[in-house]
Amino acid sequence: MARTVADLAMLLSIQAGYDARLPLSIDGDGTRFQEPLKIDLKGKRIAWAGDFKGYLPFEPGVLDVCKAALKTFESMGCIVEEAQPNYPVDAVWRAWLQLRAWQAGLAAIRRTITLGGGMSFEDGMAFELETATALADAADFAEGVDAFLNKRAPQWAQN
Repeated sequence: MARTVADLAMLLSIQAGYDARLPLSIDGDGTRFQEPLKIDLKGKRIAWAGDFKGYLPFEPGVLDVCKAALKTFESMGCIVEEAQPNYPVDAVWRAWLQLRAWQAGLAAIRRTITLGGGMSFEDGMAFELETATALADAADFAEGVDAFLNKRAPQWAQN
């Protein structure tokens, strides 16, 4: 995302805040990202989930690089702890796939409407509504969105 922490702070300060074009964006200004970056990290805790106990595949060496980076945080006084969520990771993955499909579908429909491709605006909007409704009716998707919007932990369906 950035070459330095300061560059990333600048990027986040620019991206922060509500945007009416993105209904899931969160209100607030980005000045907090511009605050002094040199702070004492001694005692700060970092949760490390790694590959979620083998659930997520990684290219060889990636986890080793990440673990080596965690040593840097430890040398700065941080406490790095192995942490695993108390919810089924596969349910989060299914919800994420639905969210990604919904977003990709909306983008494809907008491109089709904007650039042509044989779909009228009305047909595109009908297709968008049908697709979004089908995805939003999925229990895990609806729960994930509701939990995000209400800033609470999701209660995933147990399949």
